[in-house]
Amino acid sequence: PYIPDQDEFEAEKKSLCGKLATGMVSSVWLQIGTDTERLKNGLEFLEKELEAKGMSQDTAVYGSVFLPSNRLLNQMKFRPWNGVYLSDEYLSG
Repeated sequence: PYIPDQDEFEAEKKSLCGKLATGMVSSVWLQIGTDTERLKNGLEFLEKELEAKGMSQDTAVYGSVFLPSNRLLNQMKFRPWNGVYLSDEYLSG
């Protein structure tokens, strides 16, 4: 739910819906990010999609907790992991 570019975000949602439509999805992994409002919106969207497809009870949703060390924070400032969006405020704190 943290993709900053709106077109890329919509493309990701469309891709997720296509994968869910196959009925073969057993789990969904969320990106690491710091925007709690986007996380909430993304989880609500995912919940609606899973419920609409009758998959809410059978699909596990996973997230990660980023435990920041000085080394990892510096790495994320200058060479962030692909698909990981951490705010400047988070990275400087």
